[in-house]
Amino acid sequence: MNLNNYTIKAQETIQAAQQLAFSNGNPNIETNHLLKALLKDEDSPVEYLLKKNNVNIAFVESKLDETIKRLPKVSGVEPAQNMGRDLSNALLKANTAIKQFSDEFISVEHLLLGL
Repeated sequence: MNLNNYTIKAQETIQAAQQLAFSNGNPNIETNHLLKALLKDEDSPVEYLLKKNNVNIAFVESKLDETIKRLPKVSGVEPAQNMGRDLSNALLKANTAIKQFSDEFISVEHLLLGL
């Protein structure tokens, strides 16, 4: 993953997902972490887009919290050093999306599409 292909906001979102995984002791950064990070960003259009599509944000966030708590935890080693397979696939889909839209950089909207 080349972070130079991502907008600053997308880079910050991925870093927030990593921090979320780290603070929960998860060995990998997963799609759950990324979606939670997308929803936590007040400047991101993701929450607006989901609300426009009648998605109950509070319900989604509570389910994300539940699934993150159920993820494996590690001790004795530094957590959140790797991306999970599903997150890697989501980032590949986001990369495909920029080509479909003839965009130059992966934005938070592309990350959402990748999920």
